[in-house]
Amino acid sequence: MGLTKTYNEGVYTVCVNENLTAVTSPELEAELKDMPEDIEELVIDLSGIDYMSSAGLRVMLSLQQRMNEKGAKLTVRGVRGMVRDIFEETGFVNLFHIEDQ
Repeated sequence: MGLTKTYNEGVYTVCVNENLTAVTSPELEAELKDMPEDIEELVIDLSGIDYMSSAGLRVMLSLQQRMNEKGAKLTVRGVRGMVRDIFEETGFVNLFHIEDQ
C-alpha cells in the first residue's frame, strides 16, 4: 500500500498514494490499526489517488466511527476529480469534514 504517515502534536496525517480498491482498501485499514492512542485528529490526504471503490468508502466510514469513539476529528483532504464525484454521488460530502487544498 502506498502510504506516507506523519504524526505531529496529536495530528496523524496519512497520505494515500494508491487508488483505493477492493484489494488496497483492506491494506489501508490494516495500516491504520495501530494509530497513536493520543490522536486528536486523523487527516486522510487523498490527493494522490484518482479512484475509490465502495470498499474504500467502507474504510472511510469505519475510520469515522473509530475517530468518533476516540473523541477525535477525521479530516479528508485532497478530494478531487472522480473521487470528489464519488463522494458527492454517495452523499459522503455530508458525512465528512472535507478540506480542500
